[in-house]
Amino acid sequence: MRTLIAYAGKTGNTAKCARKLAIHLNQVTLVDLNAEVVNPKDFDAVLLPALFIVINLNVQ
Repeated sequence: MRTLIAYAGKTGNTAKCARKLAIHLNQVTLVDLNAEVVNPKDFDAVLLPALFIVINLNVQ
């Protein structure tokens, strides 16, 4: 199965996450969406890794 892992980020954390995912899969294409365009129709599966930051705004 051809798998696309497409990511975009500013600090490199999402790229690191994408590379760690790719280690566990076969026939993987990693794409930095900040640098190139890819057609997801060319792949059987598409993963879009993302990192989320949670901030507590409840300041007392």
